[in-house]
Amino acid sequence: PEFGNGLEGVLEERAQDLHGVVNGIDYEQWNPAKDPALPRSYSPAEPEGKLVCREALRRELGLDEGPGPLVAMVTRLAGQKGLALALESLPGMLDAGCRFALLGSGEAPLEEAWIQAAALHPGAVAVRIGYGKTELRERAKRLGAIWRPNHRLWEMRWLDAKRLGIADRAPNN
Repeated sequence: PEFGNGLEGVLEERAQDLHGVVNGIDYEQWNPAKDPALPRSYSPAEPEGKLVCREALRRELGLDEGPGPLVAMVTRLAGQKGLALALESLPGMLDAGCRFALLGSGEAPLEEAWIQAAALHPGAVAVRIGYGKTELRERAKRLGAIWRPNHRLWEMRWLDAKRLGIADRAPNN
């Protein structure tokens, strides 16, 4: 019933008539092997460029060097997106050696909470409020991992991540 907007009963009643369609992505637009905006192209056959891209993004965001992954959320900052869960999980991710980047904009209290998290963890957490589609795509192509707070959210980001060879993590909830 979550997020059914009052239609839960109708949806349950008509469940046999409903079918899901997985979202798709534009494979040319999300092709790091052909993207001139990246510091270096990469592909499954030639993955070396991915590290160059990741390091360029890490430097751009002012994050410290380290062997752990660069984990990111690229999203609209809204309560339903699981950002409070991400904030709760942040200390454990940082203790595990991750660096964390949040790219997005939205509800002011969430923006403020994430800005405060970055201030508390300089070099480990970077927050960029606001983004355009081009910036989002170019930064996403440089990531090492994305974090989704929920398996049901961000199907498009999962498809993008899969295409780009980016680790995708969503907790079991």
